[in-house]
Amino acid sequence: MRRWYQKDALLHKKADVLLKDIYAAFGWKTKLIAPLFGIYILITLKKEEERRLSAGWVYEPSCFYEKNPEVELLKENEITKG
Repeated sequence: MRRWYQKDALLHKKADVLLKDIYAAFGWKTKLIAPLFGIYILITLKKEEERRLSAGWVYEPSCFYEKNPEVELLKENEITKG
């Protein structure tokens, strides 16, 4: 998980602190198993991202324009006058 968030300093730090807490809580066996789970999760995240992007998912939300009622009234008035 730390590799996935290595470009985001805040999340990388949080993942690092979480991993150290897990090591402290569960002992030495966790230090052996955590890297394997980490690699598995990293591969899974990359595959999921690839799947979403190939299905048309984008990082940016779609663009839309919201018109307020005053602008709509102005447009209606322009149409009726013109």
